[in-house]
Amino acid sequence: QCNIRLRIHLGIDIPENCKNQDSSCKIEICGQDYFWENGKTIIFDDTYIHSVINKSGKTRVILLLDVWHPDLHEHEKHAIINILEKGQSMINTKL
Repeated sequence: QCNIRLRIHLGIDIPENCKNQDSSCKIEICGQDYFWENGKTIIFDDTYIHSVINKSGKTRVILLLDVWHPDLHEHEKHAIINILEKGQSMINTKL
């Protein structure tokens, strides 16, 4: 979890029984239940505690995308990229 991104779930192939409040196929974000639907998105701040449940017995397919949090400034994005690149460089050096 981090506050640099928003997480997007796009429903691709969602079991039929995932569309109601009694569903055992859902995402919980900060104690609130959300339900995927084909062709619709759920967007949330990755900082919030979240978990997914799929007890439907069927495959749930979503497209998961991470995008920059809109409150970040360009200089913050560049600093984060530099930190991540340095970390990757350190990992590659140790391999």
